[in-house]
Amino acid sequence: FLALVGFVLVFITADISIEPPENPQPGMYSVKYLPDGEFRKAATELINLIATYQPGSVLNQFNKAREFLWEPALSEFEEVMMEREYMTIQNTHRSQVFLINEDLVRVQRFPARDIVVVRLPGTQQALIGNGRPLESKEIVYYIKMTTIPRSAYNESGIVVIDIRMKNQTTEDLKKLDQQERMLG
Repeated sequence: FLALVGFVLVFITADISIEPPENPQPGMYSVKYLPDGEFRKAATELINLIATYQPGSVLNQFNKAREFLWEPALSEFEEVMMEREYMTIQNTHRSQVFLINEDLVRVQRFPARDIVVVRLPGTQQALIGNGRPLESKEIVYYIKMTTIPRSAYNESGIVVIDIRMKNQTTEDLKKLDQQERMLG
C-alpha cells in the first residue's frame, strides 16, 4: 500500500517535459563565418571522389560528387566527367589515384564576392587495363566555392561553383607561394 501511495505522489509532483527534436537552422552561413577547414574538407572530399577511382566504382563516386556541385560547375561536370570521362574510364579500364600534397594546400578568400578558392596540389598516377602504369603527373585542382542556404543534406551550405585542373609542378607552386609572401 505504501508503494502505491509513493508512486501516486511521485506521479503527481513530477514535471513532464517533452523536448521535440531541433529543427534545422534556417538561413545560410556567409563565407566569412566558416573556417578554412570546412572549405578544405569539402574540396578534399570532392577531389577524392573524382580523382581517385576504379572502373567499377567510378559511376557511384561521380554521382556522389554531383551533390557538391552548383551551377555552372554542375553543367560542366555533366558534360565532361559524366559523359566523356566516364566512357573513357570504362573503355580503357583506367584506375587512378590522386595523392594530395598537404604541405602545399592553400585556402584563398574573396569576401567581397563571397567566394573561397581551395588549391589542392598532388600527384596523379593512373593504370590502364591490365595494370600498365602511365607516367605520373603533378596536378593542381583549384576548387571555387560559395555558400547557399543550409539544409539537412548540406549543413554548412558549401557548394562548388567551379573546378579547374592545371599541370603545375611542386617547384612552381613553391615559387608562387614565395612571391605571394614577398608581396604581402
